Amino acid sequence: MNSNWHNVSRREPCPVCHKPDWCTISNDGAMCVCRRVESDHPARSGVGWIHRLGNGSTAGMGRVLNPSFHNSTIPPFPHSHNFTLLHAAFDGHPDMQEGLAFGLGLDGASFAALDVRYDAAKECMSFPMRNPQGEITGLRYRHLTTGRKWSEKGSRDGLFMPREPERTEHLVITEGPTDTAAALSLGLNAVGRSSCLSGVPLIRDLVHARQIRRVTIVADHDRPGMDGAHRLAAALPVLSRILVPPEGIKDMRDWYRQGLTRTQFDEAANAIRWQLPFLR
Repeated sequence: MNSNWHNVSRREPCPVCHKPDWCTISNDGAMCVCRRVESDHPARSGVGWIHRLGNGSTAGMGRVLNPSFHNSTIPPFPHSHNFTLLHAAFDGHPDMQEGLAFGLGLDGASFAALDVRYDAAKECMSFPMRNPQGEITGLRYRHLTTGRKWSEKGSRDGLFMPREPERTEHLVITEGPTDTAAALSLGLNAVGRSSCLSGVPLIRDLVHARQIRRVTIVADHDRPGMDGAHRLAAALPVLSRILVPPEGIKDMRDWYRQGLTRTQFDEAANAIRWQLPFLR
């Protein structure tokens, strides 16, 4: 390993994903390469993503820059990477989408809405990531048998959302493409972030562009998921509430696969009070 970097440990876990292994931190505490949580800056090695950190001790989440401080203007999309054409070359037949969704315990219509496709060469599903205008900015892959996840080289962070979104004042925000598909399977107006700590400027721009007034954030049932949900809620200038699946249920897809209905989702969400950022 480069002498300017060191591995995380149980005593000094990754400040991004909180895990004690795989990730590395620069000795000056300025950067972290996390192998679980994506950012806009893939590591040169192709393994992990670079996260810029604040100044001070590397221990704890306090060093990670709050995404709400980022400029909400999304930089121009690099047209040298035409992910739209690449994604269009994959198999998007409705029967294929139905089969891919069935394998994950989801509804085929949700995969059709997200335009999920199959890349036979890589034996993986391809989930397009989009900017608030609906343009594809990158592709997230999921291997069909191993479940391994990675992104197409050159991909930029984006949102998992339907090609033809419905007009709505209430948006449900999930984490990851399959959680988004689960929410769509319930008939919810949903978009997904690529990870629990990413996509805050994108969501903020989407809320502004679509004149969203209320957001329900479905957090994974773990500490990073809750941290990410609270950070997102604090960054949005609209009413929000954070919904966590019941004890023993990991995330939105797991909840759906265990029989969650739209009525049950609405009852659980309506039991939570709406809040504004300055009241949190």
